[in-house]
This record gives sequence, structure tokens and C-alpha cells, in this order.
Amino acid sequence: MRSFALVPAGPAAMWVLVPALVTLALVAVPLAWLAVSARHGGSVDVSSDGIRLNVPVYGRRIPAGSLETSHARVVDLATARELRPRLRTNGVGLPGYRAGWFQLQDGENALVSVTSQWNVLYLPTSDGYVLLLSAADPGGLLAAIRQIPGS
Repeated sequence: MRSFALVPAGPAAMWVLVPALVTLALVAVPLAWLAVSARHGGSVDVSSDGIRLNVPVYGRRIPAGSLETSHARVVDLATARELRPRLRTNGVGLPGYRAGWFQLQDGENALVSVTSQWNVLYLPTSDGYVLLLSAADPGGLLAAIRQIPGS
């Protein structure tokens, strides 16, 4: 048996492959980060100053004076259809995971971190938006927020 070498690809092939690989990496890395972030959920820290929403990209501190706890409640989005996220304005909308800025069915702007439609904390703010949060214990979270002085 005799073996004959084939001519290797020239540099022109690399001019196509390298940009393609870079483009794939620029897409794959954020998607992988999003997948890992969705599985970790985030948290809400409650302090005397207000709350700190710890979610990827959209996390923020909301001062106690901005929280309108008198209108806050735990809702079931299956029945409270007017509070369902309708239009994603800046965020992620995947089956079973919504995070970021959405417009609700009733037209309100909302900062959303929702992984389930049941037992969602609806928390209005005086800053022109509401929070929709899938907390493990939404009633306990609401009770803790209502104990913040000035909220």
C-alpha cells in the first residue's frame, strides 16, 4: 500500500474560519451565561434602606421610599391576566424564564424576574414601573418589605 499526502488548505481558509469561530463564541458565551443565570434564580435582599434585586443584568437597588407596599400583593398570573408580561422591551423571554423589562397586559412597565406564573410578587414603585418577582416565599418577602420603615 502507498500513501499520498493531500495538499493542506491555504491561508484563505483561515480568513473565513477564524471570524466564524469568533462570531460563534460571541453568541455562545452569553447564551451559556444566560442558561447558568436562569438556573440560579437570584435573590432579593431586604434592608432598612430598601431592597436590592440580585438578578443578572437587571439587578438594582430600590430605595424604601420608592416601594408602594400598600398596593403590593401576591398574584397568580394564570388568573390575573392583566398583569401578565405582554411585550418584552429589554430582556429575556424564554419558556419558564422571563427577566428584564416588559410591558404588562394592562400597559404598566415592569421589571420582571418570573420563572413561574403562580405565587408572583407584584410590587409597584413610585418610579413608574412595577416589579414582578417569582420568590420562593412571596408572602414572606412581602411581609419583610412591609416592615421597612418608610415603605
